[in-house]
Amino acid sequence: METVNFDGFLFEKNKLKEFGFKGSPLTYTQKIQNDELLLTIVIKDQKLQIKVEDEKSLELYTLYQTSAKGPYVDCVRNTIRDLLEKLRQTCTIPAYFEKKLPHMVLDYIKAKYDVEPEFLWEKFPDYCIFRHRNNEKWFGLLMEILASKLKIQSKEPIQVIDLHIPKEGADDLLQEKGIYPGWHMNKKTWISLVLDGTLTDETIQKLIEESYQATLS
Repeated sequence: METVNFDGFLFEKNKLKEFGFKGSPLTYTQKIQNDELLLTIVIKDQKLQIKVEDEKSLELYTLYQTSAKGPYVDCVRNTIRDLLEKLRQTCTIPAYFEKKLPHMVLDYIKAKYDVEPEFLWEKFPDYCIFRHRNNEKWFGLLMEILASKLKIQSKEPIQVIDLHIPKEGADDLLQEKGIYPGWHMNKKTWISLVLDGTLTDETIQKLIEESYQATLS
């Protein structure tokens, strides 16, 4: 069987069953190419495997996995590609929903800017950045750090988002409770917002927008 990676996404069991998956492990079958081939998809432990075999002889058909060209093999390849994309769109959720991340921030950035979080560091799997598509500049860094790193009198971890700000606005913002000099960033142009309820959603969203605009060019 061919293994296909859906990196960054998690399968939802209920939606897979609605799609047509059955049994254990969850298995989906579909006849393709005028019923000449049988396509089987198996999902187990968040891993997806594909098998294509001749409907009559049950011999494996693997030509689509090669660089072979032609109307028949191209059609098989496109059918599988389209089915996998439909599966991703209807039966998965982004993997970050399994992490302990503040959904308000994620949902706002996705809805307003159509930007997904990027998890860049294996050593820090819960750290993620948000950046512009056109210039790749960061406008946000979401992470969980020890409160003491912001000189807060606590040994507990807290969630923060680092945002870019104009230099002239830093002093006033740093007077507000819940806003600190940017952790791990240039403290003249970045601030850290604690995501513990101290700041209102409206304040956080306003500052995200300011960071987004400040890094447009």
